[in-house]
Amino acid sequence: MELPFSLKCPAAEPRGPISVSLDRKRLDVQAQIFYCPGTVELPMGGHLIVRWTDHGVLYQVALSGDEPGHRELLLQITAFMVLVGSH
Repeated sequence: MELPFSLKCPAAEPRGPISVSLDRKRLDVQAQIFYCPGTVELPMGGHLIVRWTDHGVLYQVALSGDEPGHRELLLQITAFMVLVGSH
């Protein structure tokens, strides 16, 4: 099933590598943080994004805006994600 919009941001501005805790802080992965400028179409335009790959699957979590405190909030949201399924 194809989505009616893209979750990609070709104009993403790298904000650097970061170690991210997942699964209630039981698993650490290497990730990248990006900012997708507001000039890019929604749904990703104007979002701060943390992105990582695990076992060939690309994951990303996004938060609207790049305000003070948003990076920490984004990492806290990501830390409590529970990945389900088999690898």
